[in-house]
Amino acid sequence: MIQKMIDEINIALNNGLYLVALTSALTLPDVCGKAEYPGSGNGERYRNWYSKYVKDSNIPAEQVYALRNSLLHAGKTKPDQKNDISFVLLTNQYTNPLGIDFCFNIGITHTDGSTEQRVKVYVGFLCTAICKAAKEYYYKNKDKFSFLNYEIYDIATTFVK
Repeated sequence: MIQKMIDEINIALNNGLYLVALTSALTLPDVCGKAEYPGSGNGERYRNWYSKYVKDSNIPAEQVYALRNSLLHAGKTKPDQKNDISFVLLTNQYTNPLGIDFCFNIGITHTDGSTEQRVKVYVGFLCTAICKAAKEYYYKNKDKFSFLNYEIYDIATTFVK
């Protein structure tokens, strides 16, 4: 199932479906974290797995987990509180790769003295980094994924005779 998820994330990226790709990619550390740290809570295992296995990353696990929570649970990238992180999602419609890292952290101080943290995330790089790590982890640790016990059937070929 991990490879199918990665394949579908790549299809989404190649077709400009950046939110589909990103939300799907952000679930991979959840699944792989459950395999690696089955006794830990969701947040702990997510951050631990991401920190240990996503090597092509320059965005800290805490920020990726915050993006995951904001986007998957509330469908947003902007904060509710001034102290929360604001995420700006960047894409590249051209096939030429950009020579940039996929994350920029910017601290902003407003005229009223309040501060804001903005994290600009290049969606394609983040998705690719997570997918690469998940694929490598899965193929080295297939035995840890016995909890993935669902299948997808095509009803036209499976149930119709």
